[in-house]
Amino acid sequence: MIFITAAQPTQDHVYRVVDFQRRLVFAGKLGNRIEDTMTVAQGDKMFRISFAPLHDRFGKVAVFEEGTMVTIRGAIDGDRIIANRENVKASN
Repeated sequence: MIFITAAQPTQDHVYRVVDFQRRLVFAGKLGNRIEDTMTVAQGDKMFRISFAPLHDRFGKVAVFEEGTMVTIRGAIDGDRIIANRENVKASN
């Protein structure tokens, strides 16, 4: 028997970046393959976001420093936020 839990609907929320990790692997003509993982907090709740890998040959990829406030448009699924890179923006 398979149980499927639905993520909450997509919403915009402001979070504080607690941890940002980037892994770079050389990928020849494509430049470096970038894999980012970010941990964010809102109040006493912590969430983790893992972005799909991409290559830096095609342009700069944003880096979020610890303590930065970010607005994320995504769905919450347990302790994860499901979002694309394009849906994460630095807040002022």
